[in-house]
Amino acid sequence: MLKIKSLFVKATSIMAVLLIQSCTEEIVPPPAVEAKLMTISEIKTTKGFTWFEKGYDKYNIDTNIVKAIKSKLANTEKTFVVFVNPSCACTGTQEHFPAVVKILNNAGINEPTFKVYTMSNPEVKNPYSDILKINVLPSFFIMQDNVPTKSVFDSLEVYKVAKYTITIEESLLKCLN
Repeated sequence: MLKIKSLFVKATSIMAVLLIQSCTEEIVPPPAVEAKLMTISEIKTTKGFTWFEKGYDKYNIDTNIVKAIKSKLANTEKTFVVFVNPSCACTGTQEHFPAVVKILNNAGINEPTFKVYTMSNPEVKNPYSDILKINVLPSFFIMQDNVPTKSVFDSLEVYKVAKYTITIEESLLKCLN
C-alpha cells in the first residue's frame, strides 16, 4: 500500500510540474493575415478572379466622362487604391472592380498609379490600416500624397441612397472635383 501511495505522490508531482510548465509557455498567435498587392496580370490568372475579365469586357464606359476624368487628372499627383475580395460574389457590386480598372485604363491611368489589394474581408490588415477604415469590399479610394481623400464607392452609395442613379465614372469625376 505504501508503494502505491508513493507512486501516486510521484505521479501527481510530475503532473503538477508539467501543468505548471505548460501554463508558462508562451502561446504564439497565428501569423497575421495581410492584404496582398496584386497586378492586373496576376489577377487575370488567379482562380478567385475568374469573374474579372468577363466584368471588364461587359462594362460599357461613358467615353465623354472618361475624357473629362483624363483631363482632370492631367497635371495631378493623384493615385488610386482598390481593395477587393478575390472570390467576390458581392451582389450588386461585383462589377465595380472590373469597371474601375476599365475606366482608369481608358483614362490613361495604369499601374502603379493605381494599386489593387486583395483581401478576404474588410478587417484584414493593409498598408493603410493606420489611416483608413475599410467597411466593405470592394472599396475604391482617391489618394493624394499617399493619403486617402475620397471614396468613390461611398460617393456612389450616397447618390444611390438619395435616389439618384449615377455611373462609377460619374462618381469618380464628382470625387475629382
